[in-house]
Amino acid sequence: MDEQDPELTPGLFEGDQAIDNELFSYFRIGLKWDVFPEKLWPNRTVPFAISPLYETEDMITIMTAIRTLNAMTCVKFVKWNGKAEDFLLIWPIKYPKVEILKLF
Repeated sequence: MDEQDPELTPGLFEGDQAIDNELFSYFRIGLKWDVFPEKLWPNRTVPFAISPLYETEDMITIMTAIRTLNAMTCVKFVKWNGKAEDFLLIWPIKYPKVEILKLF
């Protein structure tokens, strides 16, 4: 079986959990860092924003996961300051066409 690089192949699953689906065509789901080293997060710090469309219980789950990643990895997730050009947007896939900028 031909092995494919999961960072180059949409429809990932275990590598990134994204599924080959029309909804995912709106988002970048992988990046090969050795080809685009300028896309690495400076100081391993990733600004993030969480969609306000999540229910409270889902927001708690997401924040727990972020705290776990901060504690157990060298990557640090920090709340987006509203100014950083690049940031991770955690968005519920069931709302792909909501105007993002109106919510933040």
